[in-house]
Amino acid sequence: MIDWENDPEMKALRDEFIASLADRSELLRVQLQALADPGKPREEALGKLRYAAHTLAGAAGSYGLETLGAQAARLEELLLEGAEPHAIEQAVEALRALLAKSAYLR
Repeated sequence: MIDWENDPEMKALRDEFIASLADRSELLRVQLQALADPGKPREEALGKLRYAAHTLAGAAGSYGLETLGAQAARLEELLLEGAEPHAIEQAVEALRALLAKSAYLR
């Protein structure tokens, strides 16, 4: 198990990841908004949301942020299942709330 607090190199990597969470949250917000816009290509927004959820799930788990990773994986699962827009919106907002909390872990 990685000791995130006592290994300076690993802590720096984790801190860098945590610093990126606000940008990841904004990307999710923008893509959710695009998904709701009838003038935007739905498949493109779904693809970008899936990619964002997939990469976040893997990275969060790698940095010891299991709850965040699990919520991102849940969003990815919903997107792959073709869930209803309301369920996707709820999952994105839950993930964004966790991202906001996680941004203060440094």
